[in-house]
Amino acid sequence: MNAVEIEEAVSRLAEQPFDPEEFPFAFLEALGNKTTTIKRLRSGASNKSDLGGVLQTNNIHIATAVIYSNGTESNLLLRSLQRALYKDDASRRVSESDAGPLFAGESDDGDLASGTIYVLRSKSEHPTVAANREVLHKIGVTGGDVARRIANAKLDATFLLADVEIVATYTLYNINRTKLENLFHRIFDPARLDIEIKDRFGNPVIPREWFLVPRFVIDDAVEKIRDGTITDYVYHPTAARLVHQNEKLRERP
Repeated sequence: MNAVEIEEAVSRLAEQPFDPEEFPFAFLEALGNKTTTIKRLRSGASNKSDLGGVLQTNNIHIATAVIYSNGTESNLLLRSLQRALYKDDASRRVSESDAGPLFAGESDDGDLASGTIYVLRSKSEHPTVAANREVLHKIGVTGGDVARRIANAKLDATFLLADVEIVATYTLYNINRTKLENLFHRIFDPARLDIEIKDRFGNPVIPREWFLVPRFVIDDAVEKIRDGTITDYVYHPTAARLVHQNEKLRERP
C-alpha cells in the first residue's frame, strides 16, 4: 500500500465504532499488514506483548488506554517504553515541551531546512483548466529546488502536460515532507480536481494534486498549520473557506 492508500484506510477506520479488542488488528491491517500476519498476531503466535494489546516486534505496540473512575489513567505502554529505553544504549529522551512551530518563514538556531511547500497555477489550455485558472492550484512539497522541479512540467502529466507558474512557496523546517503534503491533500480533498488527461504516450492519467481552492484559503491553511489549529478545520467548497468542524453552514438552495 502507498501512503495515500494507508491514509484512506486509517480514515475509514476512524469513522467506525470503536472496539478496543479489535482496533489493534484493524489498525495494523490499515497500515498494510498481510492477512497472514494479522492471523498470527490474533493467535498469539507472534504477539510478544507482555502488557496486553498487540506488539508487532520491531514495529508498533498498540494497547487500549484505561481510564479509571477517579480520572487516573493506566501507563502500561509508558512503562514498556521506559524498559526499552534502559535496554538500548543508543536511546535518547527528548524532554523539550515546546518544539516550536510546524514550519516557519524563518528558522531558529539549529533548525534544518527540510523542504518547500509550493503552490502552482497551470498554463494549460484544457477547457476545464482554462475556465478555473484563477482558483485551480497544485499543492506539493519538494526537498529540492522548486524551479528545477517544474522545469519539465509540459512533459509531465502530474503538471497537466503544460507549463506552470509558481504562485507561492513556504520553507519547511524539521518536518516530514510526505506527512505535510498528505495533510494538505486531505484538507482540500472535497475540492480535488476531477480530470483525466492523456500522458505523452497516450495513457490515461488522473492527476491527484490539483485543487479548486482560492489562494487566500491556502494561505489560511498554512497559518492554521503553523499555529496548530488545522485539525479543527475542514474545507467547505460551497463557502470556499475553511470552517470549524463545529460550525454549521446552510447549504444554498
